[in-house]
Amino acid sequence: MAAIFSATLPWPGSWIDAAFFGCWISLAVTAAAVHLPGGPGERAAIGLSLNVGIWSGAVIALAGTAVDLAPALTAMFVMLPATRFIARGMGIAVKIASSWLIAIALLAATLQMLPVTPGYLPDHLE
Repeated sequence: MAAIFSATLPWPGSWIDAAFFGCWISLAVTAAAVHLPGGPGERAAIGLSLNVGIWSGAVIALAGTAVDLAPALTAMFVMLPATRFIARGMGIAVKIASSWLIAIALLAATLQMLPVTPGYLPDHLE
């Protein structure tokens, strides 16, 4: 719901880089939350998912289409099953997957700070 709401807001076009950065950093923070002792609580998981939903909605509003909302909404629901796995002592698979996701998210976020053209923007070769 946060992604749908955020995707309908009139985001300024100049915020595209900030929206991508915020989305990736929020994803990394959300994935890192599974490494907390006992995992994040359900309220924290929902709050983190809403945060990612808002940022992903901003990215969709600035660079995507309404069709992109369907896959983006899965990010909001990933944390709740992960929290249950961790609470039951079966969190190693979730922690391995989240570690991989953290690495990818941080790489994508830092690529925006390099003087190269990010993959989602047209460059001089096109």
